[in-house]
Amino acid sequence: MADHSRIAALVVKDEALLRPDVVDVLSGAGYEVLRATDADEALGYLRSGRRIDVVIIDIDLGGGPIGWGVARTFRLARSDIPVIYTSSAETWHRILTAIDSLQEKPTDGEVVH
Repeated sequence: MADHSRIAALVVKDEALLRPDVVDVLSGAGYEVLRATDADEALGYLRSGRRIDVVIIDIDLGGGPIGWGVARTFRLARSDIPVIYTSSAETWHRILTAIDSLQEKPTDGEVVH
């Protein structure tokens, strides 16, 4: 099993009922998990300079900028951070697999399916 303890994952999800599940799955797999419930909170992590290795963002963030815009801001500021887009229909096993594949090889802008 891969050692995920050195990977900081920022989870940006506005749905309070689903967020604990996401955090539990990632934490249980050994990731350091940062949580944001909206665009402002997510971008606050970016401005703070805190280490972020991967962003997992809900495409439909209610009540503000959508996930695409937040992810674009991350990519403009830090092109080295992979972004995984999700929706409530996404499976978390797929996300974990995508993160693992990002750690195995560099992805110079490659899309992970």
